[in-house]
Amino acid sequence: MSKTKEALLIVVFVCLILVMMVAIAAAASPSDEANSYDSPPHKALDQLAEEYAQQMADIQSQSRGRDGHFGWDVRRRKALAATGGSYAAEISAETWPGQSNLSWEDQWEEFAKDWRQSNGPYPLADHWSIAGRKHRWIGTGTACGRNGTWYGCLIAVD
Repeated sequence: MSKTKEALLIVVFVCLILVMMVAIAAAASPSDEANSYDSPPHKALDQLAEEYAQQMADIQSQSRGRDGHFGWDVRRRKALAATGGSYAAEISAETWPGQSNLSWEDQWEEFAKDWRQSNGPYPLADHWSIAGRKHRWIGTGTACGRNGTWYGCLIAVD
């Protein structure tokens, strides 16, 4: 094979790899069409999410010191036991202080904005990968702190 043909094959091969990478990235991008809010609610998950949202509102923080998602291990076990699921995830967010007059829909719009822009504590575990897709079951909860900040929790089980 001539050097020209060999170089041409390499260029074609590289182009194919780039096209595949773009297609994979496009397929993995969050869509505004399908999200976790399309998932069926589960009463036990709602209760767990409400309790955690209230805990955050009571201390006016998403974490106690460096312990974010405090108590998640217990909530995760309860969520899996209640649903028979094999995977559970939790994400939380808060609005700006002084927004106590937000409607439920506006609260969740604020939370979704945060989740679209933030990453989780582990690589490839960003918040939108949980909020931006449908799950077998979800539970949601919100509570307002004394400072007018809404705290929200979403628990998803697959």
